[in-house]
Amino acid sequence: MTASNRGSALVGSAQAELMKDWYRACFSPVENEGGELLFGNLQLFVEAHIEVSGSKADRHRVILNLDANDFGPLKRTGRRLRARS
Repeated sequence: MTASNRGSALVGSAQAELMKDWYRACFSPVENEGGELLFGNLQLFVEAHIEVSGSKADRHRVILNLDANDFGPLKRTGRRLRARS
């Protein structure tokens, strides 16, 4: 399976500006006119999200939204992972 090119990622936070400040301080990314942080070919969008606030029971929870034209490789990987468990 070949790796896909990821063009952008979106991070939602109750403290979006604070999170952007952290990325700026740690990685010194280029920032475009729209406020997106650029890491090579990847644009990182850090935005406020109304449903992200306060402490969570599972602090390691991550939600990924994938946009794909071909789900075949994803389905095959899922079957392979289920077969291992």
